[in-house]
Amino acid sequence: MVKKLFNNLLEIKDESISPYALRKVNLLNRISAFSIFLAIILNTSNLMLQRYPQFVMVSILVVFVFIPTIILQTKRYYSLAKNYFCLSQLPYMIAACLYNISDGEFVNSENIFLILAPVFVILYDKDLKIMLYGLTLASFFSIRLFEYHVLNKELDDMFFIASAVYLVVFLAIYYFINSYMDAFLRICQYQKLLIDQMGIQKSRLEKTNATKNKLFSIVSHDLKRPVHMLTALLQLEDQLPLKELKKHRKQVEENVVRINTLIETVLTWAKSQLEGFEIQIEEVSINQLIVTELNVFDEQIKQKRIHIEFNLDEEVKIKSDSNHLALVLRNIINNCIKFTPGKGKLTIDVFDHEYHIDIVISDSGVGMDKHTIQEILRGKFTNSTAGTDGEHGSGLGLALCIETLEKIGGTLSIESEKGEGSQFKIQLSKSISGS
Repeated sequence: MVKKLFNNLLEIKDESISPYALRKVNLLNRISAFSIFLAIILNTSNLMLQRYPQFVMVSILVVFVFIPTIILQTKRYYSLAKNYFCLSQLPYMIAACLYNISDGEFVNSENIFLILAPVFVILYDKDLKIMLYGLTLASFFSIRLFEYHVLNKELDDMFFIASAVYLVVFLAIYYFINSYMDAFLRICQYQKLLIDQMGIQKSRLEKTNATKNKLFSIVSHDLKRPVHMLTALLQLEDQLPLKELKKHRKQVEENVVRINTLIETVLTWAKSQLEGFEIQIEEVSINQLIVTELNVFDEQIKQKRIHIEFNLDEEVKIKSDSNHLALVLRNIINNCIKFTPGKGKLTIDVFDHEYHIDIVISDSGVGMDKHTIQEILRGKFTNSTAGTDGEHGSGLGLALCIETLEKIGGTLSIESEKGEGSQFKIQLSKSISGS
């Protein structure tokens, strides 16, 4: 338990910030934790040697700098923690060094700035880094001058030589650590780019795999029954009398229409998922398109004795993609017929407005619940449900309509209640879109 808590303190995980920034966050935590550990050792020595003022100074540093820094980091106040750590350390260390030198203890204690300097270079970027580093450098040499003054030493050649060496050390620290951090930043940026690209590839693969699985599911489930039925009828062709064959002819035609509609829907959907849509804008006669699509289902309409009511006084035309619009109409009409019982009613109304055209297709079928409508409008696949005469589908039709209409500048809205039928409203913008 203690080990896990300790690891959580030293290794913060946060996907909301970049890997580069997260490395700095965890480094600051480690520096603070390591400083606490060193402070405990140092304070043990201070107590043994009865250096009580130094004991108090180190304790204050732990309680008011290192521990609050770790707490702020765990609370996700990263910038505040970094600024608090650095801006409180610098004046505190200056005061501590001045006290120690004045008291005659820890001569050359200004060397602590050789440790602080690289920390500032690592934790900060650009302007703030240069400013803090300059303050550290100035503090170091100011304290060295103060130390010589306290010790009554003259500024001899040794002072200037040592100062020059320290200056070279400081500049070397800045140069090498700054170069390392710049290289590290580029590595992190490249790593993030690779991760993002891998995420995109993963998303594409998952989408392709889902498409493949859906296709296999449709082929194995929804196409199997009508194909087997056709096969059985063809095998019995020579054994059945002419009257019986005529009776089954309608069933054969109906199955062929179902298979054709299903295959076209599935292949169009699969192509749109894998290759995207190709839009071809042309002038389309709404009247002619609706009549053409109704003729596709003529046999099913007759078999179920569904009454068709088509309300359109004059011809309406729009610039759109005829193939994709036909696909939408076909799937919605097919859905209405599928879930409308015998002797039901299918109504198609066309309203020509100034900026758009509404095609409203209503049925007297079994209807849908609100959850199903929400799933369809989100573009999700619904489970394939058998129609009133046991018709089968792919579960793709209405989801494909939503996606297709978006590409050609249209929308689909649905109103329905269980047992009360459904109303599908296609709204098409008169402005050319999808190109």
